[in-house]
Amino acid sequence: MPVGEKVVHSPGSFTGYGFDRCITPSNADMDTWRRSSPFAAVGIYISGAGRACPARSQPYLSPRWVNLHRSGYVSGAITERFDRRMARGVRRIQRERHFPVSGVLTHRTWVSLLATGGRSLVKVGSDEQAVWRLQRALVAAGVRTPVTGVFTRKTAAAAKVWQRHVGEPRSGVIDRSQWRMFYRGRR
Repeated sequence: MPVGEKVVHSPGSFTGYGFDRCITPSNADMDTWRRSSPFAAVGIYISGAGRACPARSQPYLSPRWVNLHRSGYVSGAITERFDRRMARGVRRIQRERHFPVSGVLTHRTWVSLLATGGRSLVKVGSDEQAVWRLQRALVAAGVRTPVTGVFTRKTAAAAKVWQRHVGEPRSGVIDRSQWRMFYRGRR
């Protein structure tokens, strides 16, 4: 991609030159790299059981920023601080989802943000992106479960705890109606 060409950010596959890093570079380093490198992508290791990078090696990323950015509510410079830009993104989520608007990342807003995405049925044996979202939303809702991306019996047990808490039948299976409850921040 020629230097100066408009970069379009979108989810999906990338074809071209890229490299992986354990530590997210600073914005200044990223700007320099972008102007003078043939590489058009950088993969940053941020999670996963097989991750070889030290867990505390992300000085420029926070879980809040990653989730707000991934969902399109925050753009621009990576920061660990909960700044005005992040508060604006949180207020936008809260307005769109008809939550009380405070700009504070409440449990309800966090559960809803983590559950954002497709709403496929997930059950024991499922191993897709929706399982990651479910497990993280369950943890945010106060239910302990390993976050592995695989829907195990432990995930089903955690789902049953959440289902009982919100008054749903305890099946251990998450369907479209229960995804809507997560999206609304039910915990």
